[in-house]
Amino acid sequence: MRDPQAIIERFRQAAFGACDWNEALATAATAMSAKMVHLVALGEDGAPAFNHIVGATDDMIAEYLAIGGLNPAINPRTHVALTHATNRCFVDDDVIDAQQRARSPMYQLFRRSDADHSAMVPIACAGARGSFTAMRSRAPYDEDERRLAATIVPAIADICAQAVTLGSAIDGAMLTAVEALAATVILLGEGRRVVRMSCDAEALLMDGGYLKVRRGRIVAADPAEDVALSRAFAQATDPRRQRRTVGRIILRGTGGDLPMVVECGPLPDRPSGPFSQARAMLSVRSAPHARTAALLGELYPLTAGEAAVAASLATGADLKTIATARGCSVETVRTQVKALFDKTGARRQGELIALLHRTR
Repeated sequence: MRDPQAIIERFRQAAFGACDWNEALATAATAMSAKMVHLVALGEDGAPAFNHIVGATDDMIAEYLAIGGLNPAINPRTHVALTHATNRCFVDDDVIDAQQRARSPMYQLFRRSDADHSAMVPIACAGARGSFTAMRSRAPYDEDERRLAATIVPAIADICAQAVTLGSAIDGAMLTAVEALAATVILLGEGRRVVRMSCDAEALLMDGGYLKVRRGRIVAADPAEDVALSRAFAQATDPRRQRRTVGRIILRGTGGDLPMVVECGPLPDRPSGPFSQARAMLSVRSAPHARTAALLGELYPLTAGEAAVAASLATGADLKTIATARGCSVETVRTQVKALFDKTGARRQGELIALLHRTR
């Protein structure tokens, strides 16, 4: 597809949520016969205002960042993005000669990544500077391809500016909602770093019995539970999953209080704004809001039968009623209640029922 309007329309769809940004970049990559396409803009502080790339592996991206890919003093392509005239197409030969490329660690990475030839169009967008860069290995970009890039990129930059404006308005509403929520909600970025949280979440973290902040990262107070939290976060944020899912874990904490139910779910990618760094949302609720036998079975290490008995006890049912409903003897139910004593730490039936009632 080399129809400029069709390519631009794909980016417009991405900006307004009708398709993924990677789909738009893939359309441009096909038109430019590129292995990779990178669309990025850096703010005055050097942080990305938006950053989209298609065709690169996680290892390539990690190495690119590690050797200074966003530093204009190290990467000539970033220098072009930040200093050269906008909406004009440049190629590597315009800024660096063959001998310099052979000595450059950055261009050695480009060569290994089949990205040693590029077509770069600098952009200015929403107070940031950046570029649209198409990369491949087979040959330098010819005049027709450079003309195509220079044609589509000004419109793409305008679309990105609209996306930033729209995203800022949405983010403002989301920020107000998150901080005003009468619930415990924490938005997490890469590495479980805190992006935003509700007031109740701040109180929970100050207590530190279940969750705490360590060097900017959310961790569970109990090391074993932190492993489960890490697994749930990875499940919610893994970009290789076709469908990222919500993970649920139980935190019993270190203070001997009632368990807490934590759900970690994915957040949609945002190109800019205060939530652009958020990857997952943690919602935390205390056990009093749990209402199913299955959840009681998670709160305490119960068998399915014990969990069902516990759920019935929590409603105030007596042993005979429970036995009749389950089609078993009262003695069987009594045995399961004894197991509940052991697993919940309760000493008397009244204490057990009160505890289970609190966990409904």
